[in-house]
Amino acid sequence: MKRKWQAAGRDLKDLHIHGEIGGCVLKDGEAYDSDRVKDEAGPTAIMLVHDLVEQDMQDRAPGALPPPLAAALEKYRRVYDKFEPADARYLVNHRGT
Repeated sequence: MKRKWQAAGRDLKDLHIHGEIGGCVLKDGEAYDSDRVKDEAGPTAIMLVHDLVEQDMQDRAPGALPPPLAAALEKYRRVYDKFEPADARYLVNHRGT
């Protein structure tokens, strides 16, 4: 990120970086797809898919994705493509319907 910022002719002092990661520590014997884990980690996980769909809509290549993530992205895209109005799908997406 810093290299790209500088390559664009910008001063690093003006760069503000934010990073976020979410997840859930499994309890002994707990399945990764338990209701508790989905409640804790699910909202952050869908943020990645959401971002990739909207990046694609802005003509940004999401890059190579592992097959399970690519499949999840395509499944989510089918849902996203039904949001109306078509020129402002992000509004429904952000509302959380």
